[in-house]
Amino acid sequence: MGIHKERTIKSHCSTSQPDVQHPEHSINKFMPYWKFRLIHRHLRPFDHSKIDETAPLPKVFQDADEWFDHIQAVSAEIFVPGSHLAVDECMIRYTGRSNETTLVKGKPDPLRFKIWVNA
Repeated sequence: MGIHKERTIKSHCSTSQPDVQHPEHSINKFMPYWKFRLIHRHLRPFDHSKIDETAPLPKVFQDADEWFDHIQAVSAEIFVPGSHLAVDECMIRYTGRSNETTLVKGKPDPLRFKIWVNA
């Protein structure tokens, strides 16, 4: 839900009061908390029974592996790289701890995630 981390899901839906200030998250504009909890409870975008605890690939990537394959297949069907479209690497901002970050010396914010984008 952005750069600002909250301790609980309910914290994303809290609003500011005169004595306590909270960041305004955009999900509050489109969905009430009770509806978000209902969707969050019943929607699982991956099959948890297929996770292999002994695999060298971390669990978070195993969860998203089917999504990655699907996005890659659909992108290959829809987009044809050429003069108006290219695949490029991109660095996105990250605050926290992770083994998957990349250090780029000489940048104002040197620790970032490296991702591939269709641009």
